[in-house]
Amino acid sequence: MKRAPDLRRQLLLSPIPILVAVGEHDLWPIRLHRDFANRIGAVLRVYPTGHSPCETTPHQLARDMLALYQGRL
Repeated sequence: MKRAPDLRRQLLLSPIPILVAVGEHDLWPIRLHRDFANRIGAVLRVYPTGHSPCETTPHQLARDMLALYQGRL
């Protein structure tokens, strides 16, 4: 992860809606996720879980993804 390319500009310009999904008990502070989401024009959702919302809150994440792609977020 130390050598990951910086794709923030490409993400910001993408016409595809972006969801940043994080757990409220993640190792990284929510403010960092919020800042990243703002920089790439994404919607941020914080779930009552740890690092992997896709594993621990899949139904809530799927609900929010569907809402995002339907233009309701």
